[in-house]
Parts: sequence; structure tokens; C-alpha cells
Amino acid sequence: MKLQEKGDPEFEINVTDNVTYTAQWLADENNDKIPDERQIFVKYVSEDTTKGELTGETKKVTYDVKDEDGNPVIPKDELKDPKEGDKITDEDGNEYVIKEVGDPDPETGASDVTVVPITYNVTDENGDKVTPTEPLSDPKKGDVITGEDGYNYVVQEVGKPDKDTGVVEVTAKKVTYDVTDGDGNPINPKDELKDPKECDVITDEDGNEYVIKEVGEPDPKTGVAEATVVPVTYNVKDENGNGVTPNKPLSDPKKGDIITDEDGRQYVVQEVGKPDKDTGVAEVIAKKVTYDVTDEDGNPVKPKDELIQPKKGDVITDENGNKYVVQEVGDPDSEGISKVTVKKVTYDVTDGDGNPVKPKEELKDPKKGDIITDEDGNKWIVSGVSDPDENGRSKISVVKLTGGADIKDNKTGNLGSGKGSRAPQTGDDSNIQLWSMLSIISLLGICAAVFAVRRRRRNG
Repeated sequence: MKLQEKGDPEFEINVTDNVTYTAQWLADENNDKIPDERQIFVKYVSEDTTKGELTGETKKVTYDVKDEDGNPVIPKDELKDPKEGDKITDEDGNEYVIKEVGDPDPETGASDVTVVPITYNVTDENGDKVTPTEPLSDPKKGDVITGEDGYNYVVQEVGKPDKDTGVVEVTAKKVTYDVTDGDGNPINPKDELKDPKECDVITDEDGNEYVIKEVGEPDPKTGVAEATVVPVTYNVKDENGNGVTPNKPLSDPKKGDIITDEDGRQYVVQEVGKPDKDTGVAEVIAKKVTYDVTDEDGNPVKPKDELIQPKKGDVITDENGNKYVVQEVGDPDSEGISKVTVKKVTYDVTDGDGNPVKPKEELKDPKKGDIITDEDGNKWIVSGVSDPDENGRSKISVVKLTGGADIKDNKTGNLGSGKGSRAPQTGDDSNIQLWSMLSIISLLGICAAVFAVRRRRRNG
């Protein structure tokens, strides 16, 4: 550091780490290796240079930093040799640019420094303004900025702050993503990627799901970042840990969704884990749907067989053989329980002329060929049974049995007897006797008719 005083020859001063320094004449003017770690203000106590040595008390220059409104600013690091246009940071991480540095006071060594807060004006490659989601702090080329529009931008250039306004011009390029799978095959995302991160799930144009395994840093020049993805697969288990095989591939399942397995059974999704970024496997826990069945009066109905995806209009049979038609099937709740309302099937029995027939006993599951007995003791054979309508009514057509046949209810399928009720079976002795008798009667009738015709011809 060179000093000049009252026309005296130029002096240089060796700076040490002590508070008090010695000013010494250096004959070698080529010696420029003077440490410049601190600015030193020397107050001379002697002007006698003939001895080649000058001593005096020195003071370290200190800086009183304030903003334009006079508010104190405490630098994070000690100022050494601040200059206009330099950037400094306060203890809270706020950035400022030095607007002005005053001369140090000869008595105190204090220098006034005025600073202006730094702000960043970010524009993209087209000159459009970009508003960062968070305040910038000392951005550098290659840094990534996320804008309020959700897109990422890579910093391409950072200007110097204006010492009067504190504004720093920043140019950034919108980041685009080159997406490939593990084999390097290109993947075309359905939606434009904005700020993808590891473990995020994306969908391609064909609806296939992928999990992001890795996102590289964008190239500062091109703004292109490489993203590697892995196909997503779902491993479904029920609440007991048993595997469930969906009848079709799952796509973005969510809690509460219904899954149908290969056997038609339904499950309600309880939990969906995040896919593993290395394997793409996502764990799904689902609970088997159960059905709470009640009739129209709220009485419980216990189906004979397991219900598998019942629908409105389906016919179910309870443990006692009664038939019901499904009226309504509710959506499963979070516990996998679906409310099913059913209506008991009733039978509208008529003969061939449409006349009503009143069975002696309640019908349960009549079938074609069954024998039923009416309230007057007449026996009828069922010739047709229709499917129940939405109100649970089924139409039954019957034909009256004649010819004096001795038909026993418990052996011919009378559904009203409550015991031994069944349709006629091949080999049933009573049926063999019945049909044999009917056949003989028919044959005799035919023979009698033929005999009568021949007799008339002879007499004629």
C-alpha cells in the first residue's frame, strides 16, 4: 500500500496483524508484495524521513453500512476493500449492491457505505417475464428456477446489479425433458412435463403409466434435461395378504376404486403405495366386497350361494329355497360392504285359458314339469315358468291333469307340500305309471275312433 504525504517521496507500508503498525521506508521500489488484507489509515507523528524510518499509530478502516433510507445493514462477512457495484450479503441472507463508499474519517477510520437491495428481473429466451416461485439468491449460470407457471427454467446469463436500482437482469431458458425408458426407448408423455421429480408417475400418449427413476440436470445452452422412467405395475393383495389378479390391467387406482378379479369377485381399494422408482412396482391393498342382503321390509336374507357381483334384476335363492329378485345394489363402503335390497318372488298361476289357479301351498321354486295341487285338490302340471319381473312377479302356466290318475304330491314335485318337493325325474315310478296310463287311454281312444269309422263304412 503506497502513501504520499506533503510532497515526500512515495512510501510503502508493510501490514502486519497487530493493531499498531510500523511505517517503513523501502528503498526497493520494485517490492510490490505488500499484503492488502486490510486498508490502513496512518496518522503520522513524525515527518522526519532522513533516518529512513517512520513510525506512527494506525487504525483499521471500518465500514458503517446503511441502505438509502438510513437503515443499518450488518454484512455477513467483514468488509475488506468494498467498491461501488460490489455485492454483499447481510446476516439474514439478503443481497445488496454497494452504491457508494465514502472516505474514511482520519480520526476514527470509519467509512460510510450506502447499499441498495438487489432484485432479479428474470426473462426467458423470448423476452417474456418469468416470476420465480421463491426469491432468488445469488443465481448462477446453470441454476434451475421454477416459475409460478409451474415450469422449470435453467439460468443462462446473470448480469451485474445496477448500483442505483439494484436490479440484476437474468436470462433463463425453459427446460424441456427427453424421456426414455431403461432401454433407451423414447416415451411421449400425454401431458407436458413441468417440474418432474423422482418417483413421480407420468402417463404416455397410449395411457401407459411410468414412474420417474431419474431426472438429470438441464443443459444450460439447450435447456434439455434427460429423464429416465420405469413402467408401473400393480401388485394387488387382499386384507389377508392373498394375491388378487384383476380381470384387466389397473390404471392409476385410487382408494375407494372397485377392482374385479378374474372370477368376477369385487374388491374395494384400501391403500395404494407409491411405485418403486427402480422396479416400478406399486403395492395395492384391497378388501373383498361382501353383501348385506335385506328384503323390502328390512329383514335379513341369507343367500344360499356366495354372491358375485349381483345386479338389479338378478334372482337369488336363500338358504330355505325361497327366491328373490334384486331391486338395488349399493356401492361398497370403505369397509367393502355393499347393501343389497331384494324382493321375494311371487307366482301368478293360470291355466291355458288364463283362469287363475290358487296353489294349496306356497310355491318356492317351481319348474316345468312339476305337479302342483290347488285349493280344491285338483292337480296341475307346470307347463311354463317365466323369469320374475322387476317387481318379483313370475307367471306360471299349468295344465290340469285328468283321467283319474292317482298322483301323490310328495312323489310328483308338489312344491306346496314342503317335503319331497321336486320336478318329475326320469325313472320315477309314479311318473312311469302316470304316463303309461295316459298312453294306454290315448291308444284305446284312437282304436275306438278307428273302429267306429270302419263300422260306419260297412253300414253305409
